[in-house]
Amino acid sequence: MATVLVTAPPPELSTVTHQHHHHRVFNILTQSTTVSIPHLKQIHAQILRTGPAIHHSPETVFLYSRLMHFSSLRDLIYTLQLFNQIPFPNTFIYNTLIRAHAHSKDHKKQAFLLFQELLKQESLLPDKHTFPFVLKACAYLFALSEGKQTHAHVLKHGFGSDVYVNNSLIHFYASCGHSESARKMFDKMPERSLVSWNVIIDALVQMGEFDEALRMFVEMKPSFEPDGYTVQSVIDACAGLGALSLELFDRDVLQMWVVENCSTGFSGNEQTGCEFVERYDIRISSAWRGREGIQTFRSNDQRRKIPPNSITFVGILSACNHRGLVEEGRRYFDIMVNEYKIEPVLQHYGCLIDLMARNGQINEALDIVSRMPMKPDDVIWRSLLDASCRQSEFLDLSEKMARQIMAGEGRASSGDTTHPQTKEIYQFLDVIEERLKLAGFVQDFSQAPLVDEADDGKGQSLKLHSERLAIAFGLLNSKPGAPIRVFKNLRICKDCHNFTKFISKVFSVEIVMRDRLRFHCFRNGSCSCMDFW
Repeated sequence: MATVLVTAPPPELSTVTHQHHHHRVFNILTQSTTVSIPHLKQIHAQILRTGPAIHHSPETVFLYSRLMHFSSLRDLIYTLQLFNQIPFPNTFIYNTLIRAHAHSKDHKKQAFLLFQELLKQESLLPDKHTFPFVLKACAYLFALSEGKQTHAHVLKHGFGSDVYVNNSLIHFYASCGHSESARKMFDKMPERSLVSWNVIIDALVQMGEFDEALRMFVEMKPSFEPDGYTVQSVIDACAGLGALSLELFDRDVLQMWVVENCSTGFSGNEQTGCEFVERYDIRISSAWRGREGIQTFRSNDQRRKIPPNSITFVGILSACNHRGLVEEGRRYFDIMVNEYKIEPVLQHYGCLIDLMARNGQINEALDIVSRMPMKPDDVIWRSLLDASCRQSEFLDLSEKMARQIMAGEGRASSGDTTHPQTKEIYQFLDVIEERLKLAGFVQDFSQAPLVDEADDGKGQSLKLHSERLAIAFGLLNSKPGAPIRVFKNLRICKDCHNFTKFISKVFSVEIVMRDRLRFHCFRNGSCSCMDFW
């Protein structure tokens, strides 16, 4: 039997071979834009086969940093394994691991702990990329204390004027509900980018400061060309205010502006620019014009390259609801589920249930409630209660639903008395009611609380509704004729709706009110919803 004798190559040859593999791996990781996890593990194995001298070299540390770069957003456990094998990790490697945790679903808290670990390293310092990753995690977690500590280190390490870092600080403070701090950060910035403006405008929109968001947009335009993020925030602000029908911002002007400016890169071409407007117009137009919103959806459904999403169908179902289109509402609900495979959420069910109940199909609406995969909220019970109160055969059912609502709310409201102008507001509300009575206003008690009270007691309960207090406050503190905007999270009741129509005529004031279902624009004694909401 023959014997083959295998001898090890000379040490210098082994080193050359390892250096060759090292150079080959280096090229793969530096020239690739994406590498799969199995491929990364093969490359990792190649690095481990190198000798100890090469394994501890700066080049190998760089290769590990590239491995972590590719793995950090796909496999956090493997990324941690790589990190633990690096003898002297640098700031870039720490940043990569912090970013991986900041983007993870369940391990965002670890991002701040890793940041603290980085600060303890005597030979390392955070850089301008470290802070945005940490602040992103703090913003998501509403970790105000940790975010403020990070802000202190921003100043300590000399990054107080860095645009990139300041943008992250604005986003952090806004996410935590500290609008004043976010605005101060923006105002103090020595240099601003388009992202800076987008961040503060979006922050204002998210906090409901729609007027200020649009004012900031107007202030921004001379210096920066808006992009897709700007447009989205502006549209959200307009939708929040109903400003698309007001003087501040006209929808047709917006559409022309989007199409003409699609060369900025957020749309790509004129067709896509139009599609962008159409997609958002579903939600906006349905708030003001139910049937027009549906027609927009129909006309664009065949040529739409961007498929409708869950929000689109909330808009289209709301549009059906505003016009009492029961069969169309059913059909679009089925299209959403069966054709687009969108799983209905509570808002979709709420629109459909409300649509059916308000059009006399209460038994069918209750059947949907019984088959819902989630528990109905008080808003759905209120929709059913409102509809059943209008039909005598469902009075027993009304009592049961009223108990359900009261059980959810715990107790009824006795009116807001915390405002510093409480006395003046209630006194002026009495003046308003006297003037409306002279103009022919008669209270509607059909939706007053189901309690054993005389009409005077029920009238007092209606007087405590938040929209009346808000309108009284607005009239007290606004210039005569200035528009009043009211936001509430429940549907306006019939009596308050009629009350507001009379106010718009008697006081010659435009009132824009957004309730749970839609916008109402009251002018000269009438409402844009045509008394169907």
